[in-house]
Amino acid sequence: MKVAASIVTYNPDLGSLKQNLESLLNQVEIVFIIDNASDNINDIKILLNDYCDYDIELVEYKSNKGLAYALNNALSLANDYKCDWIITMDQDSCISKGYTTECQRLIEIINNDKIGIICSEIRDKNVYDSSKLELYNLNEKTFNKEIACITSGSFTNVKAGIACGGFDNSMFIDQIDYDFCFKLINGGFTIFKANNIFILHELGKTVRKNLAGINYLTTNHSPKRLYYIYRNYFILRKNHINLISSNQEVKKWFKKQGLRLAYRPFKILFSEKDKFKKSKSIIVGIFEGLRTTLVK
Repeated sequence: MKVAASIVTYNPDLGSLKQNLESLLNQVEIVFIIDNASDNINDIKILLNDYCDYDIELVEYKSNKGLAYALNNALSLANDYKCDWIITMDQDSCISKGYTTECQRLIEIINNDKIGIICSEIRDKNVYDSSKLELYNLNEKTFNKEIACITSGSFTNVKAGIACGGFDNSMFIDQIDYDFCFKLINGGFTIFKANNIFILHELGKTVRKNLAGINYLTTNHSPKRLYYIYRNYFILRKNHINLISSNQEVKKWFKKQGLRLAYRPFKILFSEKDKFKKSKSIIVGIFEGLRTTLVK
């Protein structure tokens, strides 16, 4: 079983990128770094010079083509290198020790050629200690089925991903991971979650808040990100309306996701800066999402 990894970069924090890279290098055979026209590309190249003994391929774009385009490139490269699986990573994430070994073990245990993705637990770097990457056990059951997962840390079946059409370039960034998962489900593939490995991942700029005795987390996403989050949610619903109708678990997922988006503006109102800009971005995103025609 040949395993690759990809990191999509756009003006990355070099310390986070270094930690990400070092968590991968001894767990995969090749790492593809796909850069979306970062301002600090020369610094990235200098960093990579420290890892000349490893198989790393840097792909540079002249403009920001979006996360979906870069991930499709990663799938294509992995296929060209005859890799069976690829771990897709955001630039600010890193995987726990034993990640690849555990995913391979679960593939053997499940023994099903229709595995689309193995995902893991997510620990927010803003909340958890980012220096601790030891393998751990959450419960006795080592895996369970999932409906959807984020892109970062996804141990993805390369051929399945390509066969199902890959990532939707028109969505550019947010919700593309869920769209990809639903394409896999439509293609007859299953997503599994490994419960004793994890990724450290930065969910916006998450901070803990307390309002009237209620503790909650708020992510502090930028106005631009909020635009894509809300726009693409409605595009996602349109693109997978048949799956929503036929699959009760997917229907529940969309309902839960919709509720999260419904109360997020209240978190912004009470807990975040740039309230007007963020509120405007949400409204524009909803409008654009609702008027976007169904992608055939």
